[in-house]
Amino acid sequence: MNFFSLEFLIFFIAILVIFIFVKKAKVRLPLLLLANLVFYSIGGGFIALGIFVAIIAYFYGYSFLIKKYKKKWTLILGIVLSLLPLLFFKYLSYIFRQYNVSTFSGVFSTVGVPLGISFFTLQGISYFADVYSGKVEVEKNPLFVGIFLSLFSTVTSGPFENYSHVVDQLKKDYEFNYEQTADGLKNMVLGMFLKLFVAENLGIIVNAYYTSPGGNYSSLWLLLSTILFGFQLYADFYGYSLIAKGTAETMGIELMDNFHQPFLSSSISSFWSRWHISFQKWLTKHIYIPLGGSRVKTPRILANVLIVFLVSGLWHGTGLTFICWGLVNGLYICLERLLHLNSKQKVGWRRIVGTIYTFIFITISWIFFRANSISDVGIIFKQIFVGVPKDLYHAFNGTISWAVFNPSVRVGFGFIGLFLVWILDFVERKFGSLVTIINKWNSVLRLIFYIALIFVAIGFVKWGETSEFMYAQF
Repeated sequence: MNFFSLEFLIFFIAILVIFIFVKKAKVRLPLLLLANLVFYSIGGGFIALGIFVAIIAYFYGYSFLIKKYKKKWTLILGIVLSLLPLLFFKYLSYIFRQYNVSTFSGVFSTVGVPLGISFFTLQGISYFADVYSGKVEVEKNPLFVGIFLSLFSTVTSGPFENYSHVVDQLKKDYEFNYEQTADGLKNMVLGMFLKLFVAENLGIIVNAYYTSPGGNYSSLWLLLSTILFGFQLYADFYGYSLIAKGTAETMGIELMDNFHQPFLSSSISSFWSRWHISFQKWLTKHIYIPLGGSRVKTPRILANVLIVFLVSGLWHGTGLTFICWGLVNGLYICLERLLHLNSKQKVGWRRIVGTIYTFIFITISWIFFRANSISDVGIIFKQIFVGVPKDLYHAFNGTISWAVFNPSVRVGFGFIGLFLVWILDFVERKFGSLVTIINKWNSVLRLIFYIALIFVAIGFVKWGETSEFMYAQF
């Protein structure tokens, strides 16, 4: 169910109104689980819903086995079984399509990849690990496990949460909190603005050139679209994360922040600690630390880093481009560690230089993330590193043609949005979250500000069809 559809608006208002008046946890829990499953069935279909319910039942039931035996083999077996649906629907379907294997084509065409399977699978594995380690008690009430895995605000694209953080909040009776609900709605409006005004408009430029990177146009446009893609993805995913956080807040559930001004980072290590924070914490907790983390010798540490980023690449996508993207960033982190460039406390000119080189190398890695194929990656690198110098030479001579791309008003809005993203990050770094800052304004000024954002967002929904959130494909 698209967050910007009339279906979701009706669904959300109904849930909000009901939950304001239903305060007892024992009544709210089944209603919330039902709402989650309704959301999932509309977004993923009834067959996918059946698969999803079966997976929830598995996570609930198998956790008792882990608790009973407390053996490592039970945890490993549970994780392997958890990954089988993900491997089947996401990765095997890709392999079959690549090699034109028709054996399961009917299954894949009918069901597709179940909505949010990459996210709720890792959530379930996190629950298994916490039960095994004794951080949480095995849950006897299936409603809690079901809601944890299916919460409609997070099921499609996160953020990843710890079981205890969510369930401890669910176990309490609800008391309506005006400030929390208002902050949730404000986060939703800000998220809508980032997605509809910034990400969608930047995407016009990016998609125009990455669809056919070898087209007859100046390489400078391809360089520009490469630079803009990182901001498009940031506005898109940060926008989603704010909407997810906001919807949960209106129901009395606090979720973690998923971004922390990543483009102001002065090292690549710092960048990845500020980008998709919940996923980085999941990788650290469940892969990096069990492999030995930083407690082992340097060669092992570097190998652990590469494994973590390889897993990150595989999780994001099935193509070779995502594997390369993960390994490239893993190599970045390894080189930073070896050259002692990974300090998060840089000041003065070191901070400026660090921020610049971080932006350049992260932007290069986005080429692998966005390109449609490895062959396209080769074309893009050639266009940027060979074609751009040539085009700059011709530009100075006045012989370059800029007429291939016809900028529209929306492209101009995209650049305005890009500027606003930079301003937002600088402001939040100095003064805290934007919602907290705006809450200090005069009430009339606050009202005008949010109404203006809503009208802009609604205006862009009407201008054209809104694309799905980019991380929903993962």
